[in-house]
Amino acid sequence: MKTILRATILGAVMLLAAALPVQAMDTAKGTCNAQVGSNTVTYNCNYVANGYELGSPLSLKLDYSCTVRCGGVLAFGLSGPGYAPKGEVDGHVVSVERSAGSITFELMFERLHEATSTDGHANGTAFMSMMLNVDDGSGRMKPTSLPFKVHVNSNGGSSGSN
Repeated sequence: MKTILRATILGAVMLLAAALPVQAMDTAKGTCNAQVGSNTVTYNCNYVANGYELGSPLSLKLDYSCTVRCGGVLAFGLSGPGYAPKGEVDGHVVSVERSAGSITFELMFERLHEATSTDGHANGTAFMSMMLNVDDGSGRMKPTSLPFKVHVNSNGGSSGSN
C-alpha cells in the first residue's frame, strides 16, 4: 500500500513539474560607472533578455559598489520615457527586494512592439533608475540617479496588443 501511495505522489509531482512552463531565456547585463566627487559608483546596467515570454516575470539583480562609500537606496523604478516604443510597450514592476550592495527585482511586460517582419518577434525596453545616496568623497552624502534600461526580445507569440 505504501508503494502505491509513493508511486501516486511521485507521478503527481512529475505531472505538475511537466505542466509548469519552462522559460528558456538568455539574459545579459552591462556595467556602468558614475563619478560623484572622488567616489566612483559601479553598477549593473543595460540588461538584455532574449527569449522573453510575454506576461511572465523577469527576475533581475542589480549589484552596485562605491570606491568610497555607498549610502542607502532612496528610490527605484521607471524613469524618463518609461516603456519604449511609447504606446506600444507596457508593463510593471512586480517586486523589489533591497539588500546591502544589490537590488533584486521582477519586471513584467504585458505588451511588446511587434517586429516588422512576419516571424512573430516582438521587443520592448523599460527605462529605469535607482536613486542612491553616495558619499562624494568628503563625507557629504549626495542623492545620485543611476539610470539603466531593460530590453527584452520575444521569439514568438502575441505582442499582447488587440
